Amino acid sequence: MRHADNPERLVERVDTPDNMVEHEASSMWRLHSSVKSMEQVEYSDSLVDHVKNSSSSKFEEELVIQRLEITKGELQQRVEEEVRGNAILQTSLERRKQTLQKWRLELEQDVTSLKKQLQVEMDLRAALKV
Repeated sequence: MRHADNPERLVERVDTPDNMVEHEASSMWRLHSSVKSMEQVEYSDSLVDHVKNSSSSKFEEELVIQRLEITKGELQQRVEEEVRGNAILQTSLERRKQTLQKWRLELEQDVTSLKKQLQVEMDLRAALKV
């Protein structure tokens, strides 16, 4: 979540459910304190209700934004891991492909050599029969 006063500064990432609860409790206390302070000032009931709802929805919106940013970070990390894994697999695939091509070329040469040897043997047999 970005601070409004400094858009480049990021709030510390919440990694565990326990930290999330502590963060939410701290934020709730601040929200509750601000609502209490507002109640002490003599406003009309409707104005106090409006401010409470507005603060509550802002708090909920901030939580949703924070959770989305956490999810975004986790997904970016997974994408980076997949990219690294795919690069490794691509390299391995290229090596296997080169090895198979080399093996195929050697087999083709062996087949050509064996065909020549067979032809020589067949010619020799034919000559011996005569």
